[in-house]
Amino acid sequence: MIIPSGYLESKIGPRYASFISTILILGATTLTYFTIKMSFMMVLLTYGIMFGFGVSCGYGATISNGVQWFPNNRGLASGFVLAGYGLGAFIFNPIQSLIINPHNNPPSKNGFFEEDGVLERIPKTFLILGAIYFTVQMIGCVLICRPSEQTVSEEKPVEEISLTPLEIIRRKEFYLLWLSMFCTTTSLSFVSAMYKTYGETFIRDDRYLAILGSVTSIFNCLGRITWGLLMDRFQFVNCMRALTSIGACLLFTMPITFIGGKIIYTIWCMAVYFTLAGVFAMAPAACSNFFGKKYMSANYGLIFTNNIACGVIVALLTSLLISRIGYNGLFFILGAFCTVGCILTFVLEGVLNKKPNHCEKNRQINKVP
Repeated sequence: MIIPSGYLESKIGPRYASFISTILILGATTLTYFTIKMSFMMVLLTYGIMFGFGVSCGYGATISNGVQWFPNNRGLASGFVLAGYGLGAFIFNPIQSLIINPHNNPPSKNGFFEEDGVLERIPKTFLILGAIYFTVQMIGCVLICRPSEQTVSEEKPVEEISLTPLEIIRRKEFYLLWLSMFCTTTSLSFVSAMYKTYGETFIRDDRYLAILGSVTSIFNCLGRITWGLLMDRFQFVNCMRALTSIGACLLFTMPITFIGGKIIYTIWCMAVYFTLAGVFAMAPAACSNFFGKKYMSANYGLIFTNNIACGVIVALLTSLLISRIGYNGLFFILGAFCTVGCILTFVLEGVLNKKPNHCEKNRQINKVP
């Protein structure tokens, strides 16, 4: 959905695109108050499709706008923009837990909540969240704007290409960037979805795990800024290679965290988020570096479609394999995903080296002046 929203942003600007995002998200959360009482398919329509399109409108607009303001520090710019996105859990995880489970009741043996009191509080949570989202986003709509030509000209001028979405799908770099991001986001998405249920297999404290989700969001935020800064200095392929290597080590060793209980599990979760979340800052900047910033919002929308495949894989892993191979087997598979992502960086580097004009032009952008 970020693809059409990217075209929308290029036509009407980041402020109006952000306003449309605000209205869609408000409508989606409000309608979900009603649809959650109807059926899963209705929730999918409101909180899946409608909410997703609203998020994509704001997501693409803010990243593209940040890169336009700082064309010579694109990694750091996208890192700071997306740091706010990653920090959201620090605020909203405790709010959701306090509203839905104020008495810190433990889940049932299957890892899910079945108590009527807890389930009855879920619908009104969407109304509260909708009001908060609307207030925060309206502030953002007032503040966001495109840079003036004078502001952009103050940056060191760089020569670059400007490829459209139809042009980038003919390039190997697009598919290698897509696949490397897919491998990394699949691993992080699984940890995000299952860190709590896995933790509850040896930590019987729902409130602590909710707080852990908030704490890891801080590392999610810091990781995006740090990896974005590193990318500006050391280039995408080098940073992505380091990121996937560290991520693979953390995921392969995740099954041993139960030995250390809360402390070791907390450290590993913080490290996973700090490391793997960096791809969300580096991928938009790499997209801009490889294909130009003129159509960046729409181009990144194409790369961001990896999240669709990622969602399918995570659903299959959690629903079909977890009962057969357990969490240990799943973490091994996720570590293998990161390993594949690391291998892909070598292939991508070889492809870029075969295009000296294109590669050198964008490597200059990747370095701090």
